[in-house]
Amino acid sequence: MTINTDIELSEEDDPFPGVSLNTPNRNAPCYCGSNKKYKKCCLPKERQLNSSYFYKITSVPLTNEETQNSSEEPSEEDCEILNSCFLTLRTSKYTTSDARAMLEQLFTLKSKYPENPVILNYISGMYSVLDMQEEKNQVIDETYQRFPNYLFAKIDKAEQLLDEDRFEEAFDVLERAHSLKQLYPNRTLFHITELRSFETCLITYFCGIHNTAQAQLHFQILRNIVGEDDDATEFTKEMLLDAKLFLQFNKVAAITQDTE
Repeated sequence: MTINTDIELSEEDDPFPGVSLNTPNRNAPCYCGSNKKYKKCCLPKERQLNSSYFYKITSVPLTNEETQNSSEEPSEEDCEILNSCFLTLRTSKYTTSDARAMLEQLFTLKSKYPENPVILNYISGMYSVLDMQEEKNQVIDETYQRFPNYLFAKIDKAEQLLDEDRFEEAFDVLERAHSLKQLYPNRTLFHITELRSFETCLITYFCGIHNTAQAQLHFQILRNIVGEDDDATEFTKEMLLDAKLFLQFNKVAAITQDTE
C-alpha cells in the first residue's frame, strides 16, 4: 500500500472522505442502543470529534519542533540508526541477532541523549520483538514517568493497561481525548504512525467497554487514513467484529432468558 506523503484534513474537506456513517435522523433513536434520541446522544459527540479532527498527517519524519519535543536532536548519523530501527520495527524484517544488535545501539544512544523519549520508545519496541515483556514494561513505565506528555509514552502506557483490562485507567492516560487534536490542541501536524497507534488504542478501549458505535467510528477514521490492507486495520477489524458478536450473543441470550 502506498501512503500519501501528506494528507490535509481541513474545515473545507470531509474529515471522513468516502465513508458513510449511516447516521439516523436527529429525532430517531440513537444507533448506539442507548434508547435516547440521536440528537441527545451520539450526535454531539460526533460533532465534537469532527471539529477537533482538522490537522495534517504526514509520513515524513517529524522534527522536534513539529512534535513539540524539547529534547536534544540526535546527529544525522544517529538519526540514521533510529531510522533503521524504525524500519525494522515497522516491517518486522529482522533476526533475533539483528534485534539484539540494534538494542545495544539504542542503549548507546540512550546514554548519549538521556532526555530523548523517542529512544526509550524504540527500546521498548525492541524488547517487544525479543519477547522480553518484563523489560518492555519497565521501559514503558520509565518513559511515561519521565516524559508524560510524549504521545507514545501515553499510548504505550494505555496499551499496557488495556492488556490488563483496565479500560478506564487507559482512557485516563489518553486524557479521555477522542482525537489527536484534542490531546495536543497546539499541534497542527502528526505522523501517520501517531494516528495509527492512537486510533488503535481508542478502538481497543471502546471495544473493551462494549461501545461498538464509537469503536466503529474510530475504525472508519483509521481505515480511511492507513488503508484497508494495513496491519492495524486488519487487527482492529477482527476486534470490532468480535465485540459486535459478543453484544449480539448477549442480546439473544437475554431474549431467550426472558421467554423461558
